[in-house]
Amino acid sequence: MSQTPSRIPATHSLSTLPFHLTVKQLLDLYRAERAVTETRSDSPGEGELLESSSSSAAPTAVLAEPQDLPSTQEVNQAALFTFLALMTRADELLKKHKRLESENERLTGENMMLQVENEMITADNGILQVVNDRLREDNETVHEGNRKL
Repeated sequence: MSQTPSRIPATHSLSTLPFHLTVKQLLDLYRAERAVTETRSDSPGEGELLESSSSSAAPTAVLAEPQDLPSTQEVNQAALFTFLALMTRADELLKKHKRLESENERLTGENMMLQVENEMITADNGILQVVNDRLREDNETVHEGNRKL
């Protein structure tokens, strides 16, 4: 049975991990994270990790032996690390979905109220048009009466 990592590496926020990484890249990232957190002697032994001196934002790891294959525990830990990152991202997306769903319901209700208000204004405009037409007829009648006088 594999052991779970004692802590999640802190160099990366789990929600910002790039999910397009290959398994090898994930293993390298996990190893680099682990190498940063573990105490190493000045001269690593055969097959141990060396910290890279590259200037990239994320720490990287290089293997002292090119044929060094990851252990089952390392693969499991990297998979767990990835799984936790995915679960964290899924949780964030679920919260965002619920927030957007609530906002959508609020806006739908507001839209329905505006549609009702629009229909009432349209009805009022129809009534005002009828009143305007009657006033115009009355005005023409008065105007004709004034002309006859």
